[in-house]
Amino acid sequence: MAKIDLFYRTLPFEAKNFKGEFDGVKIENGVLVLDGAEKGTFVSEPITVTECNRLLVSWNAKTNGGTCETFISYKKADGSYSEWFSFGIWSSKKGVSASRSGKSEGGKMDSDTLDITEKTTCVKVKVELAKLDGEPEFKAFYVTNNGKPRFEIDRDSLPAEAYCDVRVRSQMHVPVIGNIICSPTSTSMLLEYLGTNLESGDVAAACFDNGDRIYGNWLFNVAFAGEQGYVAHYDSYDVEMAMHALANGVPMAFSIKTAEGQIKNAPQAYRNGHLIVVVGYKYVDGELYFIVNDPSQSDIKECRREYNAKELESGWKNHSVYVYR
Repeated sequence: MAKIDLFYRTLPFEAKNFKGEFDGVKIENGVLVLDGAEKGTFVSEPITVTECNRLLVSWNAKTNGGTCETFISYKKADGSYSEWFSFGIWSSKKGVSASRSGKSEGGKMDSDTLDITEKTTCVKVKVELAKLDGEPEFKAFYVTNNGKPRFEIDRDSLPAEAYCDVRVRSQMHVPVIGNIICSPTSTSMLLEYLGTNLESGDVAAACFDNGDRIYGNWLFNVAFAGEQGYVAHYDSYDVEMAMHALANGVPMAFSIKTAEGQIKNAPQAYRNGHLIVVVGYKYVDGELYFIVNDPSQSDIKECRREYNAKELESGWKNHSVYVYR
């Protein structure tokens, strides 16, 4: 896989480099593990971020039937820190993973996204590990915000076209739940591209958010890819960064939310949100188009689409992407 910087509005933190307070946990063989305890906690030193009012933390862990839960606290204007906001408890054990949606004076957690009540430039991250059926191994966390990106991409420096050979899947081929598993179906396509071929329905079951009763929790889909041994993170890209990733052989999942006719070549409107896999791009009569695997159609031939980049960007929710490699 291409060795390029894929962290755009995201700061990566590998466990082997963790600095902060360790209580019942330790770093062993480059990962955070329990130190002979049933539960343990790591709290990071303050992390400087670009000014923002939206925060997400994705993670990679091998939970082995145990659990991990990742929290964030942000520095307020008066210098104090907010309460801890949880991005959900995660486990490979069935029926355990659950988000912690809710609203407080400090912000609103909506499944996988934290909108805070004032802008910040500094955060702390907390990781809690617990032993259930096995001992978790926590590899890394990734802090994403809606501030300025870490670097810029010059569109004129990119090739005129790019394509990643990602096999198309239809979510509608999965019985009963097919119409609500666009996110894990997109994840399954990306994993197959990397060499891990799993049934879309099995991926959906593993990604299920028992808190908000959804399959589309962004962070849980990313966490599942991490469970398979990949480096996986949530990020917020722009068109140029997406092109840069594709030009280097990295497809990604986009989260979109659209009205009727907003994307002219789309088979339908996606008013409640939808996930697609962006596999390439090209120019047609001077206009940029993204080549996508849109899993919403029963006919596989109808799932491969070309969406005008400007139209797609207009419905790109928070510019959200899943990036796996």
